[in-house]
Amino acid sequence: MSVEYLETIRDSLAYMRPDLPVIGTLPSVHDSEQYRSVHHGRRPAARAISQWAVEKSVPLVDLGEAVRENIFSDAANPDGIHWGWDGHRKVADAMIDAVRMARPDAQPTADGIL
Repeated sequence: MSVEYLETIRDSLAYMRPDLPVIGTLPSVHDSEQYRSVHHGRRPAARAISQWAVEKSVPLVDLGEAVRENIFSDAANPDGIHWGWDGHRKVADAMIDAVRMARPDAQPTADGIL
């Protein structure tokens, strides 16, 4: 279902704003007992999303890889779900790389925004 929704969104954006780059994300990870059963679906979801991204030439950011070290450390939010500051920085860096892949002509402004 996730891939169907992603494709509907990508297709709609391509129709309405063909100049707008589309960047996908793979699911994040967490360290929360309340959401323990959610991780069993991460690998199949990531595989399906990755296959879709290759077929549609959509750059991906792997949120799990970006935040894994942070979320399993004492620097993350104690709830085990929300990223700490370093996790957010790593996601931002990964997003910047993905934007550059999607829009190689994009140049950052004085404040660093692409």
